[in-house]
Amino acid sequence: MLGLSDRGEADEARLVRALQEGLTALWREESAQHKKRLGSYYPSEVGGCLRKQYYSYTVGEKPSPEKLAVFATGRGVHASVAQALRKSGIVTVDAEEYPISLRISDEVELSGRVDVLLLQMDGRKVVLEVKSTSRIPERPHDDHLLQLQTYLHAMGLERGFLLYWDKRTGALNVFSSDRDEAYLRRLGERAIILHEHLKKGRPPLKEAFLQGRYWECDLCDYRGTCMPFVLEGIEPGSSICVFDLDGVVFDDGLKVKSILGKMGLPEGVRPEDLSAELWERFAAEYFSEQSFAMDRPSPPVLDMIKRKKREGLRVVLLSERSQASREATLRELTQHGVQFDALLLRPEDLSTYFWKRDMLKRLKENYVVEFFMDDSERVRAAAAKLGVNVLSSPSSAG
Repeated sequence: MLGLSDRGEADEARLVRALQEGLTALWREESAQHKKRLGSYYPSEVGGCLRKQYYSYTVGEKPSPEKLAVFATGRGVHASVAQALRKSGIVTVDAEEYPISLRISDEVELSGRVDVLLLQMDGRKVVLEVKSTSRIPERPHDDHLLQLQTYLHAMGLERGFLLYWDKRTGALNVFSSDRDEAYLRRLGERAIILHEHLKKGRPPLKEAFLQGRYWECDLCDYRGTCMPFVLEGIEPGSSICVFDLDGVVFDDGLKVKSILGKMGLPEGVRPEDLSAELWERFAAEYFSEQSFAMDRPSPPVLDMIKRKKREGLRVVLLSERSQASREATLRELTQHGVQFDALLLRPEDLSTYFWKRDMLKRLKENYVVEFFMDDSERVRAAAAKLGVNVLSSPSSAG
């Protein structure tokens, strides 16, 4: 039988509310100890999206359920790591939550707290930065390295370590990093860029979006303010048509035939039917800048793009080409006179299928997607499930 509080609240709901309000209070207490001020920036943040950091200073921070969960997990993991290291007898913990400050310029400093300061068995002091995560990375994240390097330069230490703890499986991995002046220069540049934008009251570029870190935008507390998936120069609510590049805007028949020939494969083989190993070889050649020279623009598609532009639609190109090929792709589009309003390229670590599907979903949040043209049956099927009108060619428009 459920009990009720004076507010007519069930015991279960009261416990949930108690935990949420308690975590919020703890979060606010800690935030109050680290009030943000112009000219002083956190090492843990300056390596991330600078637009997000800008809003954290100008809009303020709200403790979302996700933020509270990360906050609580981080506190528990950091304390457990320090206690475990002390108990081990292998290393000596010199300090926890050790405050540091690194002067960048007369107006800018980086200030924060080192998770654990260790005194190793050989007597050298080193820094340990602890990260709880849902997946152990194959290599340390760049923003985490920037944070660690801040501590090394601030304290004049030569070596530090990043410890990743998988909060689901308990798996651990540690990466070492020696003090590096190149990181110091990058830290200084990023801190000064953020500082200048705050002084001028102008948000920086949509860094996470432009670098293809769309998951950061999806989870960002400032998504509603930043509107990361509103494309530059295209007003929200506009009607857009979305085209794939290779196999749609560009006829890739010659390129495919040439690459299959080099691989010793029959002309009629479909690239999507290749084994994983063969596909990797094929894709490396197919998406190389040298192979772009074999592309031929598709006259029916270019005519359709021009017609849609005259009708007032905006043209978005959505390609599985990687972000690294942006400059070469822009040159190719200019060379062939392809008209477009936005070019979206795939981040390196995302598959074509999931990236295109998720990007169409995000575009639909801000625009009227009149149609999407792609040469992949699987991608078209995913778009159709989103309620997007799909085309395989201009003739299929009816």
